[in-house]
Amino acid sequence: MRTSLKNKMTIKNRLILIEIISILGMIVIGLVAIMTSRKINQASTDIADFWVPSAIAAEQLNTDTSDYRIAEHEYILAKRRNQIDALEAELSLKRQEIGEEFDQYIRFYIGGGEEDALIHQAQRLWQQYEAVSEEILEISRANQPDKALELLNGQSKELFDEYSRLLKAIGDEKQAGANRASEYGNQLYSRLIGWKIALILLLALTLSALIISLIRGMVKSIVLLVNGITRVSAGDLDFRLNCDGDREMETVIRSVNSLAASLKTMAEDEKRVLGEIASGNLDASSKAEPSYRGDFAAILYGIRNLETRLKEQRKI
Repeated sequence: MRTSLKNKMTIKNRLILIEIISILGMIVIGLVAIMTSRKINQASTDIADFWVPSAIAAEQLNTDTSDYRIAEHEYILAKRRNQIDALEAELSLKRQEIGEEFDQYIRFYIGGGEEDALIHQAQRLWQQYEAVSEEILEISRANQPDKALELLNGQSKELFDEYSRLLKAIGDEKQAGANRASEYGNQLYSRLIGWKIALILLLALTLSALIISLIRGMVKSIVLLVNGITRVSAGDLDFRLNCDGDREMETVIRSVNSLAASLKTMAEDEKRVLGEIASGNLDASSKAEPSYRGDFAAILYGIRNLETRLKEQRKI
Protein backbone atom coordinates (compact mmCIF):
# COMPACT_ATOMS: atom_id res chain seq x y z
CA MET A 1 0.00 0.00 0.00
CA ARG A 2 2.94 2.27 0.78
CA THR A 3 4.53 1.59 -2.60
CA SER A 4 1.21 2.14 -4.33
CA LEU A 5 0.79 5.50 -2.60
CA LYS A 6 4.31 6.57 -3.53
CA ASN A 7 3.71 5.52 -7.14
CA LYS A 8 0.62 7.72 -7.26
CA MET A 9 2.40 10.72 -5.72
CA THR A 10 4.64 12.64 -8.08
CA ILE A 11 7.31 14.98 -6.76
CA LYS A 12 5.16 17.89 -7.87
CA ASN A 13 2.13 16.53 -6.02
CA ARG A 14 4.20 15.89 -2.89
CA LEU A 15 5.51 19.45 -2.98
CA ILE A 16 1.95 20.71 -3.41
CA LEU A 17 0.89 18.53 -0.44
CA ILE A 18 3.67 20.05 1.69
CA GLU A 19 2.51 23.54 0.71
CA ILE A 20 -1.15 22.72 1.46
CA ILE A 21 -0.28 21.24 4.87
CA SER A 22 1.83 24.33 5.65
CA ILE A 23 -1.01 26.69 4.73
CA LEU A 24 -3.65 24.65 6.58
CA GLY A 25 -1.39 24.41 9.63
CA MET A 26 -0.92 28.18 9.72
CA ILE A 27 -4.67 28.69 9.27
CA VAL A 28 -5.43 26.33 12.18
CA ILE A 29 -2.85 28.06 14.39
CA GLY A 30 -4.33 31.42 13.42
CA LEU A 31 -7.91 30.31 14.13
CA VAL A 32 -6.94 28.87 17.53
CA ALA A 33 -5.15 32.13 18.36
CA ILE A 34 -8.13 34.24 17.22
CA MET A 35 -10.74 32.21 19.13
CA THR A 36 -8.68 32.07 22.31
CA SER A 37 -7.82 35.77 22.04
CA ARG A 38 -11.54 36.56 21.78
CA LYS A 39 -12.18 34.62 24.99
CA ILE A 40 -9.28 36.38 26.72
CA ASN A 41 -10.61 39.71 25.50
CA GLN A 42 -14.10 38.81 26.74
CA ALA A 43 -12.70 37.94 30.18
CA SER A 44 -10.85 41.28 30.26
CA THR A 45 -14.01 43.08 29.11
CA ASP A 46 -16.05 41.40 31.86
CA ILE A 47 -13.53 42.55 34.45
CA ALA A 48 -13.44 46.11 33.10
CA ASP A 49 -17.14 46.52 32.32
CA PHE A 50 -18.84 44.43 35.02
CA TRP A 51 -16.81 43.05 37.92
CA VAL A 52 -14.73 46.12 38.79
CA PRO A 53 -17.54 48.70 38.27
CA SER A 54 -19.99 46.55 40.29
CA ALA A 55 -17.47 46.18 43.13
CA ILE A 56 -16.96 49.97 43.05
CA ALA A 57 -20.75 50.50 43.02
CA ALA A 58 -21.18 48.26 46.08
CA GLU A 59 -18.38 50.09 47.87
CA GLN A 60 -19.92 53.43 46.91
CA LEU A 61 -23.25 52.38 48.41
CA ASN A 62 -21.50 51.47 51.66
CA THR A 63 -19.57 54.76 51.66
CA ASP A 64 -22.66 56.89 50.98
CA THR A 65 -24.69 55.21 53.73
CA SER A 66 -21.77 55.74 56.13
CA ASP A 67 -21.72 59.43 55.15
CA TYR A 68 -25.49 59.51 55.71
CA ARG A 69 -25.05 58.11 59.21
CA ILE A 70 -22.37 60.69 60.01
CA ALA A 71 -24.68 63.46 58.80
CA GLU A 72 -27.43 62.03 61.02
CA HIS A 73 -25.19 62.27 64.06
CA GLU A 74 -24.27 65.87 63.20
CA TYR A 75 -27.94 66.67 62.72
CA ILE A 76 -28.80 65.41 66.21
CA LEU A 77 -26.06 67.53 67.78
CA ALA A 78 -26.64 70.66 65.66
CA LYS A 79 -27.82 73.78 67.48
CA ARG A 80 -27.96 76.56 64.89
CA ARG A 81 -30.92 76.75 62.57
CA ASN A 82 -28.89 77.26 59.40
CA GLN A 83 -26.74 74.22 60.24
CA ILE A 84 -29.84 72.10 60.86
CA ASP A 85 -31.40 73.18 57.59
CA ALA A 86 -28.20 72.44 55.65
CA LEU A 87 -27.87 69.00 57.23
CA GLU A 88 -31.50 68.19 56.58
CA ALA A 89 -31.06 69.12 52.89
CA GLU A 90 -27.90 67.02 52.78
CA LEU A 91 -29.68 64.00 54.31
CA SER A 92 -32.54 64.32 51.82
CA LEU A 93 -30.07 64.49 48.92
CA LYS A 94 -28.15 61.48 50.28
CA ARG A 95 -31.33 59.41 50.51
CA GLN A 96 -32.15 60.25 46.90
CA GLU A 97 -28.61 59.39 45.71
CA ILE A 98 -28.58 56.09 47.59
CA GLY A 99 -31.96 55.14 46.14
CA GLU A 100 -30.70 55.89 42.61
CA GLU A 101 -27.53 53.90 43.26
CA PHE A 102 -29.57 50.89 44.33
CA ASP A 103 -31.70 51.15 41.17
CA GLN A 104 -28.60 51.46 38.98
CA TYR A 105 -26.89 48.55 40.69
CA ILE A 106 -29.90 46.26 40.26
CA ARG A 107 -30.28 47.32 36.62
CA PHE A 108 -26.66 46.97 35.49
CA TYR A 109 -24.57 45.00 37.96
CA ILE A 110 -26.74 42.32 39.50
CA GLY A 111 -25.34 38.87 38.79
CA GLY A 112 -28.25 36.65 39.78
CA GLY A 113 -28.44 33.81 42.29
CA GLU A 114 -27.22 34.50 45.82
CA GLU A 115 -26.10 38.01 44.92
CA ASP A 116 -29.62 38.83 43.75
CA ALA A 117 -30.97 37.86 47.16
CA LEU A 118 -28.20 39.79 48.97
CA ILE A 119 -28.70 43.09 47.15
CA HIS A 120 -32.48 42.99 47.56
CA GLN A 121 -32.03 42.14 51.23
CA ALA A 122 -29.64 45.07 51.58
CA GLN A 123 -32.16 47.34 49.85
CA ARG A 124 -34.90 46.25 52.26
CA LEU A 125 -32.58 46.87 55.23
CA TRP A 126 -31.83 50.33 53.91
CA GLN A 127 -35.55 51.07 53.60
CA GLN A 128 -35.97 49.97 57.23
CA TYR A 129 -33.01 52.13 58.17
CA GLU A 130 -34.60 55.12 56.41
CA ALA A 131 -37.80 54.59 58.40
CA VAL A 132 -35.84 54.61 61.67
CA SER A 133 -33.87 57.62 60.38
CA GLU A 134 -37.11 59.56 59.84
CA GLU A 135 -38.05 58.76 63.43
CA ILE A 136 -34.64 59.98 64.64
CA LEU A 137 -35.04 63.22 62.69
CA GLU A 138 -38.54 63.77 64.15
CA ILE A 139 -37.21 63.25 67.66
CA SER A 140 -34.36 65.68 66.95
CA ARG A 141 -36.81 68.26 65.67
CA ALA A 142 -38.66 67.87 68.98
CA ASN A 143 -35.40 68.85 70.68
CA GLN A 144 -34.77 65.46 72.28
CA PRO A 145 -31.13 64.76 71.30
CA ASP A 146 -30.51 62.15 73.97
CA LYS A 147 -33.45 60.01 72.84
CA ALA A 148 -32.41 60.46 69.21
CA LEU A 149 -28.80 59.38 70.01
CA GLU A 150 -30.11 56.38 71.90
CA LEU A 151 -32.12 55.30 68.88
CA LEU A 152 -29.18 56.07 66.57
CA ASN A 153 -26.87 53.85 68.62
CA GLY A 154 -29.48 51.17 69.16
CA GLN A 155 -31.89 49.93 66.50
CA SER A 156 -30.41 52.20 63.82
CA LYS A 157 -26.88 50.85 64.46
CA GLU A 158 -28.08 47.22 64.31
CA LEU A 159 -29.71 47.83 60.93
CA PHE A 160 -26.63 49.69 59.67
CA ASP A 161 -24.23 46.95 60.80
CA GLU A 162 -26.30 44.24 59.10
CA TYR A 163 -26.61 46.41 55.99
CA SER A 164 -22.84 47.02 55.91
CA ARG A 165 -22.18 43.30 56.33
CA LEU A 166 -24.36 42.50 53.32
CA LEU A 167 -22.69 45.15 51.16
CA LYS A 168 -19.27 43.87 52.20
CA ALA A 169 -20.35 40.33 51.23
CA ILE A 170 -21.52 41.66 47.84
CA GLY A 171 -18.26 43.55 47.35
CA ASP A 172 -16.23 40.45 48.28
CA GLU A 173 -18.24 38.37 45.80
CA LYS A 174 -17.61 40.93 43.06
CA GLN A 175 -13.91 40.94 43.86
CA ALA A 176 -13.90 37.15 43.80
CA GLY A 177 -15.66 37.26 40.43
CA ALA A 178 -13.02 39.64 39.09
CA ASN A 179 -10.29 37.30 40.38
CA ARG A 180 -12.00 34.32 38.75
CA ALA A 181 -12.27 36.17 35.44
CA SER A 182 -8.60 37.17 35.69
CA GLU A 183 -7.57 33.59 36.48
CA TYR A 184 -9.69 32.33 33.59
CA GLY A 185 -7.92 34.80 31.30
CA ASN A 186 -4.55 33.56 32.54
CA GLN A 187 -5.62 29.95 31.94
CA LEU A 188 -6.76 30.81 28.42
CA TYR A 189 -3.45 32.51 27.73
CA SER A 190 -1.50 29.50 29.01
CA ARG A 191 -3.76 27.21 26.98
CA LEU A 192 -3.16 29.35 23.89
CA ILE A 193 0.60 29.09 24.32
CA GLY A 194 0.29 25.32 24.84
CA TRP A 195 -1.90 24.85 21.77
CA LYS A 196 0.39 26.98 19.61
CA ILE A 197 3.46 25.03 20.72
CA ALA A 198 1.69 21.69 20.15
CA LEU A 199 0.38 22.71 16.71
CA ILE A 200 3.71 24.16 15.64
CA LEU A 201 5.51 20.98 16.75
CA LEU A 202 2.93 18.80 14.97
CA LEU A 203 3.21 20.91 11.82
CA ALA A 204 7.01 20.87 11.98
CA LEU A 205 7.13 17.09 12.48
CA THR A 206 4.65 16.46 9.66
CA LEU A 207 6.47 18.73 7.21
CA SER A 208 9.85 17.33 8.28
CA ALA A 209 8.63 13.77 7.68
CA LEU A 210 7.30 14.68 4.23
CA ILE A 211 10.39 16.64 3.23
CA ILE A 212 12.76 13.93 4.52
CA SER A 213 10.75 11.29 2.67
CA LEU A 214 10.90 13.36 -0.50
CA ILE A 215 14.64 14.01 -0.19
CA ARG A 216 15.43 10.38 0.65
CA GLY A 217 13.42 9.17 -2.32
CA MET A 218 15.13 11.62 -4.65
CA VAL A 219 18.63 10.91 -3.29
CA LYS A 220 18.07 7.15 -3.51
CA SER A 221 16.87 7.45 -7.09
CA ILE A 222 19.74 9.78 -8.07
CA VAL A 223 22.31 7.40 -6.55
CA LEU A 224 20.76 4.52 -8.48
CA LEU A 225 20.80 6.56 -11.68
CA VAL A 226 24.45 7.58 -11.26
CA ASN A 227 25.44 3.98 -10.51
CA GLY A 228 23.41 2.65 -13.45
CA ILE A 229 24.67 5.21 -15.94
CA THR A 230 28.27 4.61 -14.79
CA ARG A 231 27.94 0.84 -15.31
CA VAL A 232 26.22 1.25 -18.68
CA SER A 233 28.89 3.71 -19.83
CA ALA A 234 31.50 1.13 -18.72
CA GLY A 235 29.91 -1.42 -21.06
CA ASP A 236 27.75 -3.37 -18.61
CA LEU A 237 24.66 -3.49 -20.84
CA ASP A 238 23.04 -6.28 -18.80
CA PHE A 239 22.64 -4.01 -15.79
CA ARG A 240 19.09 -2.94 -14.98
CA LEU A 241 17.92 -0.40 -12.42
CA ASN A 242 15.14 -1.23 -9.95
CA CYS A 243 12.06 0.95 -10.59
CA ASP A 244 11.24 1.96 -7.02
CA GLY A 245 10.82 5.62 -6.25
CA ASP A 246 8.91 8.72 -7.23
CA ARG A 247 6.99 8.60 -10.47
CA GLU A 248 9.29 11.11 -12.18
CA MET A 249 12.37 9.13 -11.12
CA GLU A 250 10.73 5.87 -12.21
CA THR A 251 10.26 7.38 -15.67
CA VAL A 252 13.95 8.33 -15.82
CA ILE A 253 15.00 4.87 -14.55
CA ARG A 254 12.81 3.17 -17.17
CA SER A 255 14.42 5.38 -19.83
CA VAL A 256 17.92 4.39 -18.65
CA ASN A 257 16.91 0.71 -18.63
CA SER A 258 15.41 1.11 -22.09
CA LEU A 259 18.62 2.76 -23.30
CA ALA A 260 20.72 -0.08 -21.89
CA ALA A 261 18.42 -2.66 -23.49
CA SER A 262 18.54 -0.84 -26.85
CA LEU A 263 22.34 -0.59 -26.72
CA LYS A 264 22.59 -4.29 -25.88
CA THR A 265 20.20 -5.16 -28.71
CA MET A 266 22.14 -3.03 -31.19
CA ALA A 267 25.50 -4.38 -29.98
CA GLU A 268 24.36 -8.00 -30.37
CA ASP A 269 22.77 -7.23 -33.74
CA GLU A 270 25.95 -5.52 -35.00
CA LYS A 271 28.07 -8.41 -33.74
CA ARG A 272 25.85 -10.90 -35.59
CA VAL A 273 25.73 -8.90 -38.83
CA LEU A 274 29.47 -8.16 -38.88
CA GLY A 275 30.15 -11.85 -38.11
CA GLU A 276 28.07 -12.91 -41.14
CA ILE A 277 29.80 -10.32 -43.32
CA ALA A 278 33.16 -11.65 -42.16
CA SER A 279 31.95 -15.15 -43.12
CA GLY A 280 31.18 -13.95 -46.62
CA ASN A 281 27.46 -13.34 -46.29
CA LEU A 282 27.15 -9.92 -47.82
CA ASP A 283 23.36 -10.10 -47.80
CA ALA A 284 23.17 -10.21 -43.98
CA SER A 285 20.51 -7.83 -42.65
CA SER A 286 19.69 -6.41 -39.26
CA LYS A 287 17.00 -8.10 -37.19
CA ALA A 288 16.64 -5.16 -34.82
CA GLU A 289 16.08 -2.19 -37.13
CA PRO A 290 13.55 -0.49 -34.74
CA SER A 291 16.36 -0.17 -32.18
CA TYR A 292 18.40 2.05 -34.54
CA ARG A 293 16.53 5.25 -33.79
CA GLY A 294 17.75 8.81 -34.14
CA ASP A 295 21.51 9.15 -34.48
CA PHE A 296 21.88 5.36 -34.10
CA ALA A 297 20.36 4.98 -37.57
CA ALA A 298 23.76 6.04 -38.97
CA ILE A 299 25.26 2.76 -37.67
CA LEU A 300 22.77 0.68 -39.64
CA TYR A 301 23.37 2.86 -42.70
CA GLY A 302 27.13 2.35 -42.33
CA ILE A 303 26.74 -1.45 -42.23
CA ARG A 304 24.62 -1.44 -45.36
CA ASN A 305 27.13 0.83 -47.09
CA LEU A 306 29.92 -1.57 -46.12
CA GLU A 307 28.02 -4.53 -47.63
CA THR A 308 27.47 -2.59 -50.86
CA ARG A 309 31.17 -1.75 -51.27
CA LEU A 310 32.26 -5.29 -50.52
CA LYS A 311 29.85 -6.58 -53.17
CA GLU A 312 31.25 -4.13 -55.72
CA GLN A 313 34.86 -5.19 -54.94
CA ARG A 314 33.88 -8.86 -55.27
CA LYS A 315 32.54 -8.23 -58.79
CA ILE A 316 35.86 -6.70 -59.81
